Amino acid sequence: MKIVALYVILALLVMVMILSVDMLSGMSIFEALQSISEVVANTSIQEGIAMVVFLSLPFIQAIATAIRKENTRK
Repeated sequence: MKIVALYVILALLVMVMILSVDMLSGMSIFEALQSISEVVANTSIQEGIAMVVFLSLPFIQAIATAIRKENTRK
């Protein structure tokens, strides 16, 4: 689960960096959040599937590792 926590921390840091750059350029916090939501709203189905696959990889790896550890204990 440490890897999943690292992915979450990195995702939060990237979000903060994007918002801070937008705010440094003169946008308000609401405009910066709106620009991020517009990017997500304009993704195609194929891009959405790729995003879901890549977001789920750390969880799949953590689950597979837990299953492997459980099987070796028995």
